[in-house]
Formats: sequence, structure tokens, C-alpha cells
Amino acid sequence: MKFSMKPVLLAALCALASAAPAADDTLAPRPRPAATAIRVVTANLRVPVNGDYATGNGWNQRRELCRDTLLAQDADIICFQECRSIQLNFIKEKFPGFEHFAIENAPKANARAEPTIAILYSAARFKQLRAGGFWLSDTPSTPNSRFDDSAFPRLANWVLLQDSVTGGAFVVWNTHLDHISGPVGDSVRERQIAVLLAQAGKIPSDLPQILTGDFNTTAGSNAIRAVKTAGWADSYAVLHGPDDPGSTYHGFLGKNYTKKSHGKIDFIFFNGPLKPLASEIVRDEQKGRYPSDHYFISADFEFAKTVDAPAALKPGQTPDGTHP
Repeated sequence: MKFSMKPVLLAALCALASAAPAADDTLAPRPRPAATAIRVVTANLRVPVNGDYATGNGWNQRRELCRDTLLAQDADIICFQECRSIQLNFIKEKFPGFEHFAIENAPKANARAEPTIAILYSAARFKQLRAGGFWLSDTPSTPNSRFDDSAFPRLANWVLLQDSVTGGAFVVWNTHLDHISGPVGDSVRERQIAVLLAQAGKIPSDLPQILTGDFNTTAGSNAIRAVKTAGWADSYAVLHGPDDPGSTYHGFLGKNYTKKSHGKIDFIFFNGPLKPLASEIVRDEQKGRYPSDHYFISADFEFAKTVDAPAALKPGQTPDGTHP
């Protein structure tokens, strides 16, 4: 079912603009390529690590910079990896009108479950219709399950959102694949992404989908090739070309990071009737300090056509079998 623009579109956009959080004065908000664009950011936050304080990169030392970098993106949706409650709660304080969804995960045995890959979205703009999640394992519905050769339990979260501005519905996925290097890691990531793609494949082809995450592997890997074979495109590569732009992991070193072989491992993919308008690797820094050990990635999208979610997503087609 198609939607046309409403007469109240201008008023809705003005209301959204007035509700948007204001960025720190030292980081200018990014302009939008179109008033109705949906801006998505994927952000690996780097979990709080005590050892980072010796280098000035502990969470309490960089949390304002991290938050203000995200505020400057003026995003509608932010997908976090390596996220903990203390980080999410701090960031959300300056994002009024935003809600989050996360199936919580316990990364280590006997650890407290945390919103490790939370999806933060503007509740002023979007209505959440459905949401769910599962673990990237042979038993996806079993909490904290993993493949035997995976370092930690890994999972995927998803939300089905309806845009109040255009009426369009779409699904947002967020994930974080295993970080193990070498052939074992490659094999684990291939199996993990296969679990996610099997669930995403249940979505009707005319319903737009966005997939974000830290994939811990580059565009030439079998895991990323599987994503593209399943019909997904990398928003950054579509707009900037297929050449690898360099490592998006930088270990808090930014332009001084020298391990060029790592390449781009953070992605925003899209599938279905969406058009990418802009995409950027967020290299914001202040006096040589960075918000995380990863660069964040942003992408702006517009609907090629808009679809009514209830008509597009019938029973049995919802990811992981959940229902309203």
C-alpha cells in the first residue's frame, strides 16, 4: 500500500526539528541532504575497560566527546555495538524523545546481561510496530548461546518502524560478529551471518531493510560476500565506489593508526526500496582524542517507495517468529 506526502508534512518536520537534541557547540551538526531523509549511524562504543584510563581513553574520560559526536550527527537512528548500560544511559540523557530496543546479552559466563547492541531511535518520528532478537548460533532462540568456536555469544536485534513523516515502514537490524582472527574467525563469521540472513530473508522484498554493525571483517571476505549475494548493498560503497576507504578500527589513534590491512569493518547495508543519499565515515576528534576506538559510520536514506507495514508483513513473515 503506497503513501503520498501528507499536507501536514512541513509541520511534522518542524516539530521533529524542534525536538531534536542540540549538539555541543564545538561539534557542528551535519546538514541533511533532504528534509525527509532518514539518518542512520552505526557506532561501536568500545566497552568500558579499566586499562584504557592509562592512555586517557577510559569511558569517563571520553564519554562527553562520544555523546557530543553522536549529537552532532543529528541521527534518527543510532545502532550501538559494544554497548553497556552505563554508556547507553549516559548517552540517552541528551536524546530526549528517543527510545531504545535491545535483547540483552551476557558476553561472558556469570556476567550481567547488558544491551550490547542496542538500537536507539527517535520515538518522535517513528512508531515501533514490532521488535525482536536472537543469538547467532545453532540455537538462535536460546539466550547467550554461541557456536562452539566463537569467543563470545553474539546476537542480532531488529525493530520494525513506521515513519510518521512519510508513512513508510522499514526494518532495522543491528549486529556484531565475532572478532577472532584467522580461518577460525572467518568460519565463525560466515555461520553467524548465515543465521541473520536466514531471518532477514523472511521479510517481503518490497519492505525496506537496513543492516548495521561491526562485522569484524572486510568487504572481500566470504561473510560480506554472503550479505551482498543475499541482495544487500553497502551504502558507503554505492556512493563512494568499491575501493576500501581504510580501517574503521583505529585503536584511539585516528589517522596515526598504521595497520592498513584491517580495512573497513563497520557497515550500513540496505535492501529493498531504499535510496542512499549520503554516507560518511565519522572521523570527528578533539585535540587528537576520539570518541571510540572505531570510527562511526553514517548513512542517509529516502524511500524509493513507501509500504504499509501491516499489509507487507503477514503472520509467519516476522523475523524470529515473534508477533505483535
